[in-house]
Amino acid sequence: MASDGQSVERLRDYLLSLKPEAWALLLAELERGMLRGDDAAGNDLILQELRRAIRAAGQPVTRIGDAARLFFAPVEPFLVDAAADHRHVGRLARVSLEPIWEWIGRDLIPAEAKALGEDVNRALLDDEQGKAEQNQHGRGSRERQSGR
Repeated sequence: MASDGQSVERLRDYLLSLKPEAWALLLAELERGMLRGDDAAGNDLILQELRRAIRAAGQPVTRIGDAARLFFAPVEPFLVDAAADHRHVGRLARVSLEPIWEWIGRDLIPAEAKALGEDVNRALLDDEQGKAEQNQHGRGSRERQSGR
């Protein structure tokens, strides 16, 4: 068990020795790999520790998004990092987004949510953030125009 703790400490020390530019590149590559379905051992731990190091340094944590993240982007100013069981007048608990997205994809518009996810993931894998955002906004506009 001490070995695992020492390994995590060594990982933290290594990540802290990197420059912020390297943090951003490493974070982007690991997240792109996850979008592709790569499941290398330790990725979750590395991402967790990398994000912790970035936050500790006061750097913004830029993340490669997914369809849900882009879908909820317009409500970002109204999100709070607090428990969902506490009322926040005019605010939405960030932890509520995942169940809402699951409901949308399972019960409300499953085909559209799946298609949006595929479009966004394809654009993000191609490193085209603007195209991913356009897919998210464009799909909704096309569906409204066609009466769906």
